[in-house]
Amino acid sequence: MLRRNLIVDVCILIIAILSGLVWSSNDQSRYADLLSHGGMSESAYVYNSKSSRTMRRAVELLDQNKTLQNYQVQFAPNSKTSYFFAKGSYTGVPLLSGHMMSSADYKSTLPVAVVGKNVAAQSFSTATQKYLHRDGTYIPITGVVGTSRKNALNDHVFISASSTRTTFNPELKDVEILVDGADAQHTHILSKIFGGATPRRIISSNAQKHDNWWERNGFALLAMVGLSIATVAVGMLAAYITPRPQTSGLEGPLRNNYLRNVARAYIPGVIVALSIGTAFSWLRLYITGHFRLLLFAVFLLMVFASSNQFFIHYRSNKEEQRETA
Repeated sequence: MLRRNLIVDVCILIIAILSGLVWSSNDQSRYADLLSHGGMSESAYVYNSKSSRTMRRAVELLDQNKTLQNYQVQFAPNSKTSYFFAKGSYTGVPLLSGHMMSSADYKSTLPVAVVGKNVAAQSFSTATQKYLHRDGTYIPITGVVGTSRKNALNDHVFISASSTRTTFNPELKDVEILVDGADAQHTHILSKIFGGATPRRIISSNAQKHDNWWERNGFALLAMVGLSIATVAVGMLAAYITPRPQTSGLEGPLRNNYLRNVARAYIPGVIVALSIGTAFSWLRLYITGHFRLLLFAVFLLMVFASSNQFFIHYRSNKEEQRETA
């Protein structure tokens, strides 16, 4: 019995992990469609300032302000470079390795960088560290970002903005300022910090305009259908590797209740396998819709339970009909 249950549990575990990989791939692709101006979402605000205030001073004012929480700011001198500052939690770009900047980096006199995967491939490397060569300075790379689809993010460079550093410190009039995550009612605070700049909504990415729903979600939908069919197949497998249910002498509700109990013997192990696979996907894969991941795991459990019940009843009926004949 233990061996039969283990076969079923391993199959369900593999399906759970595959579903996590599918959701991760879909989320990265969909997020890549929304990435614009170095990773800012379509709900971000853009400030074009005419102020001679330095970026260092702006970061200092942002850091001192206690009203603004959970947001990110990018000071972009061009389309491929952003000086990055963040506070609290915010929507991050898809990291392939390493980590984003920490709060200490925004106060440090030494810059760090997070770069796109194409930039990382061309960076200077030692045995333990990659470096970005920029303006005669070698900047340690703390993380690599990128998407599976072609996107400007793969060629982007994020450099930590600091309230203490004098290097990499342009004036606000020389950069485009992008803010993502801050509440709309705080735009007046940000405008003041950025020297009176008027905010506007960021322009949606071109990919978002041209891709239709099927192009964005078709692969994930087909993969989910395939995984559901695979779960039905595992339910059928469980029904046919189970020793023949002894239903002789049992009729009506008593017989059905007995067969349901036979099928339920697999459920605890399947729940554990789904939980392990879902936890792995949650913790190790890039997934933005965790509730959707949990919902699909529950759906797979229901698919397995119902298919297993159906095939156990079907098998029992066929064998009884064979004996009667």
